[in-house]
Amino acid sequence: MPAEGWYSGDSHVHIARDHTEDDAVWAQIAAEDIHVANLLEMGNIAVTHFKQPAWGEAGQYVREGHALVSGQEDPRTVQRGHTIHHNLQRPIRQDPESYFLYHRVFEESHAQGGISGYAHMGQLFNGERGLALDVPFDLVDFIEVLQGGRLYDDIWYSFLNLGFNVRPIAGADYPYFGPTLPGVERTYVKLDGPFAPNEWYNAYRRGHTYVSNGPFLEFRVNGREMGSELRVARGESIEIVAEASLNPDIDRLNRLELVVHGEVVATATQTSGDSDRLRLATQIEAGESLWVAIRAFGDRDGERDMTVAHSAPVFVVVEDEPWWKLEAVPDLVARHRAKLQELLTEPIQPAGDLEYWETTRILEEAWEQQRLRLEPRVREADARYQALLDRARAATTATSS
Repeated sequence: MPAEGWYSGDSHVHIARDHTEDDAVWAQIAAEDIHVANLLEMGNIAVTHFKQPAWGEAGQYVREGHALVSGQEDPRTVQRGHTIHHNLQRPIRQDPESYFLYHRVFEESHAQGGISGYAHMGQLFNGERGLALDVPFDLVDFIEVLQGGRLYDDIWYSFLNLGFNVRPIAGADYPYFGPTLPGVERTYVKLDGPFAPNEWYNAYRRGHTYVSNGPFLEFRVNGREMGSELRVARGESIEIVAEASLNPDIDRLNRLELVVHGEVVATATQTSGDSDRLRLATQIEAGESLWVAIRAFGDRDGERDMTVAHSAPVFVVVEDEPWWKLEAVPDLVARHRAKLQELLTEPIQPAGDLEYWETTRILEEAWEQQRLRLEPRVREADARYQALLDRARAATTATSS
């Protein structure tokens, strides 16, 4: 079990509910010891599936410390990815004539107190295009980086290294996509007080979180927890203490890594054959602002089947500078600008939509007109990337002079 105060959640389960079925669904979630199961009403440009019976607190079925909570995976297209929206007071449904204008849903979700992000590791269904457009407007709270037995951190790191605070989340996508069951991929959130669904979301919003399909994590930088911002003087030494543990019935714990700006800078490995715990204690010098995280791996470390956990970062800020990876900014800006252009220039491929029999005709009819409506938004996102690049170039010049 994780240390006291940590509560698990599955961000992504598709189960239709009604009040007579809540007990049965709850029993499945409670058996997996999931504290927050986000049951998602799934939409496409034509219809919605897995209808939820109620929203807000009325849509929270809480019993014995385990909660079913209504959310949505909608909008979803193969042109710009699948989005998830949690803790909503009411569903947010775009009409077909505006369906590709995702930012309207993100803005309404935040107005309701929701948290919003991109599913499927930000990768599948061209999710990186949607992220490239929405992240510069600070609309994206999370990327679902752990799913189907796989951690995919490349796209997530690319935005952290540009100075954006995007958090990790994990989910099963059961039973629609899989291949894992609810609770295999979990999001752990640290609460300071008693458990309640709203407190879970508030703590997640503060970044006190890690994702895992096995290992438990503890991580502090100068005593600050995951998700915290730590302000220090340039050149100050910061103390890092990290621990990982893993039930040996799941896998053998292989290594614990310290990640700075996406690079592994320290590793703790097993010195005995039967240990289920690892500890890493070190110090690094804060010569610049940076983000620091940890990740743990078991022996099972295949490309699509791994035992893994990854923390949210601690952000170390020096003299109000961004925590970006300064030397990487030009290449990262170019990467996401290319995705913006791809969004506007690549033809839509309706056959790639998961419910193509419902959506093909509407997608074909709607895309061209909505592509034109997206152009001003793309230009503004591109301008924000340019401003970021200009600031990075100025910072590089100041550093070298």
